[in-house]
Amino acid sequence: MTSARRRGVRVIWNAKAGTKAGVPTNGTSEETLRDVLARHGLPDDIVTTNTEEEAREATRAAVAGGCEVVVAAGGDGTAGLIGRELLGGDVALGILPLGSAMNIARAVGIPRDLDEAAAILATGEVRRIDVGRVNGDVFFEAVSLGLSAALFAEAQAFDKGHYGSFLRLLAVLARHRPVRVRLDLDGRIVPVRALALTIANGPYTGLGLTLAPDARLDDGLLDIRIHRSFSKTELLLHFWSIAFGRRAYHPRIETHRAARVVVTGRPCAVRADGEDGGELPLEISIERAALPVVVGPGLGNGSKRATPPAV
Repeated sequence: MTSARRRGVRVIWNAKAGTKAGVPTNGTSEETLRDVLARHGLPDDIVTTNTEEEAREATRAAVAGGCEVVVAAGGDGTAGLIGRELLGGDVALGILPLGSAMNIARAVGIPRDLDEAAAILATGEVRRIDVGRVNGDVFFEAVSLGLSAALFAEAQAFDKGHYGSFLRLLAVLARHRPVRVRLDLDGRIVPVRALALTIANGPYTGLGLTLAPDARLDDGLLDIRIHRSFSKTELLLHFWSIAFGRRAYHPRIETHRAARVVVTGRPCAVRADGEDGGELPLEISIERAALPVVVGPGLGNGSKRATPPAV
């Protein structure tokens, strides 16, 4: 597909998108969506969904009906759900950002401003991006192990309005110990003892944390970020410094790159794109150019990067 103005576009709107701790943070209405689509010459074709199954069925119907772009109007959960339905095909994912973090949108260069995002949707380039797989399950952002994964689980519960998770978060901090695992990085063995470990497809995960600032969705590589020699306090301060798109980085983080990662070792917390990531051992790999996406200029030029030396 070219960047010419497109017509075969259907918007799948998650009317429940955009909440923080159970409180709505996004006031976008169907009328607002129709207005922004009209301003950019896009079809007035919106399907409202209230459940994941409704969104899946609407996506399948759009593909069967010949749409060339299916738009996720919602948060990362909506974009990921629709993206999974489009994997391996030629129908592109579009994104209108209505959620809280919007990690996937940011990674492909889609701005938070709804009008600017619609302009990209109307004329933006379609590129194929990589997706990750962890023990066969798809992820778009990252797999986290250790303290970061345990904290993300409770933070996500709090974000959904489960306020008791704050006390559980304090308990996690008190009892957590460094993870001890062995990484096989394309055949290269790296032993790890660290509070947190991230294996990233894209730069952002969780509540907008830039855990892998140089990770890209179009290079066929995973970025492995190891937080060695951090105290719990230092790690929490680091997470705070990189939350919500801020870009302060710590020099002690060790970075590797690989297309396939096997993780073995002692049991630990695992999260993949905010969901339970399963148990060790883990096999994590890249599925190259698996999903066509309407992207903004921030995605980059798709060139491969050399694997950096360990820091």
